[in-house]
Amino acid sequence: MSIEQTDRINAIGVDNITGECVLTITDHLDWIQDTDHYFKLQKKINTYLAFIESDEILRAYPKAKGKKIRIDIIFKYEPSDTKVLKLIKNKLNELGFGFETRYSV
Repeated sequence: MSIEQTDRINAIGVDNITGECVLTITDHLDWIQDTDHYFKLQKKINTYLAFIESDEILRAYPKAKGKKIRIDIIFKYEPSDTKVLKLIKNKLNELGFGFETRYSV
């Protein structure tokens, strides 16, 4: 699964170091069409938020109960505008969720 499947959760697990329940988005797209890319990212994050806020997360992954939730994005390519990621982080933090990004090759 990937960012292009905006209605699916890519991965879920518990971070052994922090104890947080981590939902991961894998993003393999380049940023040539960045407007479309950010739109897909927004839809994907909204799917994750609905999954969390509806408590579907607890039915699908009972180990999430009582844990802080974090959304991670693993990018293949560095985004053209990191300001958007800062806005996403601030909004998710306001909602009580963690947010991290990293890059893979």
